[in-house]
Amino acid sequence: TFNPSTNNYTVYLAGNLVNSATMNNSTNGVFLLDGGNQAVTTANFDQLTVSGTLVKTFNGANQINDNVIINSTLSAALGSVLDMNGTVTIGASGTFDNVGGGTHTVAGATWTNSGTYSGTGTINFDGGNQTINASSFAAVELSGTGVKTLAGNLSLTGNLLLRTTFARLNLDTYQITHTGAGTMTVEGTQTIYVLGANNFPTGFATYDLAETSNVEYRRTSAQTIKGGLAYGNLILQNANTKTLGGNITILADLTFNASTLDVSTNNYSITIGDDWNNISTGSFIARLGDVIFNGSDGANAQAIRSALTGTKTFYKFTINKDAGD
Repeated sequence: TFNPSTNNYTVYLAGNLVNSATMNNSTNGVFLLDGGNQAVTTANFDQLTVSGTLVKTFNGANQINDNVIINSTLSAALGSVLDMNGTVTIGASGTFDNVGGGTHTVAGATWTNSGTYSGTGTINFDGGNQTINASSFAAVELSGTGVKTLAGNLSLTGNLLLRTTFARLNLDTYQITHTGAGTMTVEGTQTIYVLGANNFPTGFATYDLAETSNVEYRRTSAQTIKGGLAYGNLILQNANTKTLGGNITILADLTFNASTLDVSTNNYSITIGDDWNNISTGSFIARLGDVIFNGSDGANAQAIRSALTGTKTFYKFTINKDAGD
């Protein structure tokens, strides 16, 4: 049994650690792994610093109650789980190597990576309000509660999954770029705030946004709406111009508010499955673009709502619905 009796302790460990009994991680203190190659199995820490040289290999289920600092190589072996409940900081000489391809959780307020993330598997941000600084990952899952905010660009080689449980993803002006053939999934009622000029996540082979999900383009100056995908609810905010970057499908509602929506000189099309809400001071620049109303829920008629202020004219208006819809 490891049961420290005083706060602010530091344990320096140069050898292996195998926990087959009890490790109390409720007392404030730090385990510092400062040897060469080291193996850690089924351990509980308050705070953990991975230092020294060579590789620290983690096996089994491991819990870190507070902050994790990685200044050498942390290797998560096959079947291992790291439950990290504080901030995670990967130093310039540090590596988080998810060689086992497992899912590891981060509940702390910030993830900072000045070093390297390698391997496969998933990092699941399952805390409350969390800030994710610039980093590479394989796959990322966002869950828990609160707001997840980007503070730098992310590069992914695996999937991106937004669970329905947390408040929203705030991209700010940063970009999530996929470099492979992954899927971006947004579960129902989840919301994404897009504040950059053209920074909706890019490079995914498949985009699966639930019909009840929300994407809000909120930049206060000109903004491009990513084309080539199906949105759930598409919401435009602020009195500026949002320009289509390709044909889009909207599974639910389009809401203009005070924004101007321009289909661009390429005359991109909009296919919409539910209501067209242009009831404020917003404008629609139709050019030669087609708007296709194709709602298929016979229980609910599609509404086209328009106010007197702003430009509201359609160029081509297509109704593509079955009888009774």
